[in-house]
Amino acid sequence: MICWTMLGRSMRILKEELTPGFFTMTNKEAFHLIQSRLPRLADGLKNKEYNIILDRKYSLFRGEARKLQNQSYLREIEEEMCRETGLKKWSLGLTVAQPRIRETDYYWRIYLIVNRGNEEPKTLLEDILSSSVSLTQTA
Repeated sequence: MICWTMLGRSMRILKEELTPGFFTMTNKEAFHLIQSRLPRLADGLKNKEYNIILDRKYSLFRGEARKLQNQSYLREIEEEMCRETGLKKWSLGLTVAQPRIRETDYYWRIYLIVNRGNEEPKTLLEDILSSSVSLTQTA
């Protein structure tokens, strides 16, 4: 999940630079491109420096949190977390994913991945999402 999330993050960071050819590259070619543009992100992945610091059921959230499936909104939240915490763009990533293919739609989850396990973005994301939590359900 960490690699998947950070691949998505790198694509959101490099959005303006990526050509349609990027999507025909092999995994190795794509990783080399990411490594040349975002070396700290790539090195962090290779060195296992990223940790999942938030893992919550997506079904618990309503309102603004439901927008997290939209990639542009996801990017806005990531950028806000970086600004508020002073972290570099490459150091965190957020995703909404279904980690188990055979699970029901109910099993979609929100993941926050951070370089070296810095907990500050978790608190900020929880504050952002707290007004969107369904009061009838728990984590």
